[in-house]
Amino acid sequence: MATALPAEVQAVKGALNRNSLNAGVGILHEPTGRIFLRPFDDVPGGHVELVTVVGLPLNECKGFAILKEPGGSFVPVNNSHINGLQGASGSLMMPQATFAEIVQALQAAGL
Repeated sequence: MATALPAEVQAVKGALNRNSLNAGVGILHEPTGRIFLRPFDDVPGGHVELVTVVGLPLNECKGFAILKEPGGSFVPVNNSHINGLQGASGSLMMPQATFAEIVQALQAAGL
């Protein structure tokens, strides 16, 4: 089961509230189910930089983004170049069941 830290969710929400053009960068470490989140401004190298910062093997992680909609809600987006081979159909998306688990964990943590 995936888990996210409420403090990381709040940090991303705060960054997006200050600058709606910012985004949240998120990764799931598949072996542990731990979700790591940072504002893009903190990891401008995106998913690969976040994986490096937290010290995980890239091949054990799936990536996603969090965006702020014009109405003010925060939306997880199943899209990252670390999810598969670039250029292959659907390669930027992780399996839907995995993403649904991430969304549930993010909501439980305050997204």
